[in-house]
Amino acid sequence: MRPLLALLILAGLPASASAAEYHVRDRDPEALAAAIRHANASPGADIIHLASNGLYPILSPSDEQRALPVIKGELRIVGHGAALRRYSDRRVSLIEVGADAELRLENLSLAEGAQGAITNHGRLYLADVQITDSTATDPPAIVINDGELFASRCEFTFNQLLGTRDIGGALINRGLMRINDSLIAGNRVSRESAALSTGALVNFGELTMQRVRFNDNRLTDTAGDDTLIAILNATNGRINGDIDATSIHPLFAGNPL
Repeated sequence: MRPLLALLILAGLPASASAAEYHVRDRDPEALAAAIRHANASPGADIIHLASNGLYPILSPSDEQRALPVIKGELRIVGHGAALRRYSDRRVSLIEVGADAELRLENLSLAEGAQGAITNHGRLYLADVQITDSTATDPPAIVINDGELFASRCEFTFNQLLGTRDIGGALINRGLMRINDSLIAGNRVSRESAALSTGALVNFGELTMQRVRFNDNRLTDTAGDDTLIAILNATNGRINGDIDATSIHPLFAGNPL
């Protein structure tokens, strides 16, 4: 039998234990999923450490919509430079944070989600996280925030939103979002109707940005050509921070600053 150190550690922890710490070995996404399930069931702020520069290929998603179990408690995942990638033919997103949950992701790459990459209903902290090479049609975004999202030193790059029939973009904020010292670049959005509001980042909530760089984010209308577009769609949300006015398209600006 293949030894699973991470699972053996889990088995030794009683369900009533306080905050736990897990070390998941390289190329063992099943152990990562098991650690998340155990953390969901235990009280306290648990910590999961991934292998340094490791790879966690998702071959067997947790359910029909998600690569990993929904985060339900208070959890910190320290990537140590590791990458989490969807290797399954099933069209699943990578991570979902539940309404009453808190997740901290650090030093981790998330790639190749096929229904977007992250959906946040709770509180999400991203530090030194790269979200790249993911696609989506429905839901209409790669990163959806309905709760509170705080990102620092992150990259949202080379993602594609394909033929959306709804308002959407690489990122969509319907809650509270704070982004600092980050890059939003190389994202592609295609929409079925020119009447739909789209952009690299679409804001309906409260958005604050500091030192955020946008580069080469593009929109394609089904009947039109590929054109460089406004990278920030203000819609009816509020935007604060040190923002270049050219980042906001005048047709899209609802309450920009």
